[in-house]
Amino acid sequence: DHSEDSVKHYMDNVIDSPEFKITAGEVVDIASKTYIKKASNIHGEGIFAIRNIKTGDTIGVVLGFKNNKKYRSYLGRFTNHSSLKNTKFEKLNNKEAVAICLRDIKIGEEILVDYRDHWGMF
Repeated sequence: DHSEDSVKHYMDNVIDSPEFKITAGEVVDIASKTYIKKASNIHGEGIFAIRNIKTGDTIGVVLGFKNNKKYRSYLGRFTNHSSLKNTKFEKLNNKEAVAICLRDIKIGEEILVDYRDHWGMF
């Protein structure tokens, strides 16, 4: 089911569950010159551009491995859902994923994905 209700259930019940942490890895803060995490009007905390980002740019790592341990970056954990997405998560291989800018994003703008595009990625 890829309805808005299923997205809300995912945000409210799945994303921080112990089971999901095992599947997707621990959340880690990776220093970025592109984005920061701060309070969002959409949901809790979000990811916001601290520089202008051009269409096609790689924004950062969403899911990666370090010392054979899977992790999610803040970008992978706190990017909020919107059908008005400006970003997509793209798998590089079977293990890692990055965020790609779909349209120019200005400084201060929230970075958004449509969670339904990434069902089952993590």
